[in-house]
Amino acid sequence: MKLKFFAAVTGLIFAGAVHAVEIKAASNDPVLTSEQFKTIVEQTLPASAKALNEDFRVIAILETTKSRPGEDLFFYSVMMHRKVIDATSKKVYWAQTGGVRGNGITSGAEALEKDIRKYMEIGVNSFKTDQ
Repeated sequence: MKLKFFAAVTGLIFAGAVHAVEIKAASNDPVLTSEQFKTIVEQTLPASAKALNEDFRVIAILETTKSRPGEDLFFYSVMMHRKVIDATSKKVYWAQTGGVRGNGITSGAEALEKDIRKYMEIGVNSFKTDQ
């Protein structure tokens, strides 16, 4: 009985992982690392986008630089891409279908994280999954 339960749970985990959208994230911020930024994106990405298969991917970029003491300039981009295969050459391209971008001045990692979460929630309909 325990073995069947383990097999069923393992199957569900792997089935969910196979059909999850790929998320690639990069950050040059010294406090909000690439892994932390990826976690924020995963937590705020719409459920419809999370459920997509390997024909979609999300590319997230966060860049910050010092402006004045206590202030950083920031830019972030969280974009959905869909796999497109050229009919003649069979070459794979990734076409942008939508997403969220933002920039501004922040007073630290906590304020930056709050801003990213806010705009991801506002832009929930910007992740086009039907193109």
